[in-house]
Amino acid sequence: MGVLQVTRSLGDIEYKSLKEDSWKTTFSGELVSSFPDICKEYRMPDDEFIIMGSDGLFDVIPPQACINFVRRQLLTNNDLDSCCQELVRRAKRLGSRDNISAIIIFFNSTKAM
Repeated sequence: MGVLQVTRSLGDIEYKSLKEDSWKTTFSGELVSSFPDICKEYRMPDDEFIIMGSDGLFDVIPPQACINFVRRQLLTNNDLDSCCQELVRRAKRLGSRDNISAIIIFFNSTKAM
């Protein structure tokens, strides 16, 4: 488990100006970059949803298993909010010891309502 929380990556002084003092070693360059990685993906007409999650989710549930889980939840419950909550609960049950964040963006959500 790391020592830098994702939410602190833009402003954690131990990793910025005090890095040598805090870690008692020298570093070349910055330890944390505030420049995001950005990629563009084109949607396909049959895309149902996008799952965005933290490593606390994807370390215990592979992406395809997340997709399958969400599809099953929609068939049994048909509630968009609880679908995302259940995905996080599943990651906890599978032993995730990290922060778990998940967002599901549904396309054509009228099908699921």
